[in-house]
Amino acid sequence: MNETEARIQEAMNRLLAEISPETDLTGLQDDHSFHQDLDMDSVDFLRLMLGLEQALGVKIPDGDYTQLSTPGGCRRYLRRLLEQHAEPVQGRTDAQVR
Repeated sequence: MNETEARIQEAMNRLLAEISPETDLTGLQDDHSFHQDLDMDSVDFLRLMLGLEQALGVKIPDGDYTQLSTPGGCRRYLRRLLEQHAEPVQGRTDAQVR
């Protein structure tokens, strides 16, 4: 798991523990449905999406929510979103900086 994935997972775990404290996060599978398997209603799901936006500093368009219906889908979507918005690193060496 790279740094971006770890950041996403940490934010998701923290938010799920707050929103759905009865959920056993150790048994959470990538293909579990937030609605069906975790018994989250639409308000809980919206709280999760808004919390992820705030925690990760991204904007998730409402029309994309269907791609985030499972933990695995959520991680994949957010990883792509964060990678697309990452600032390109300039290829300068230490000698060029001095």
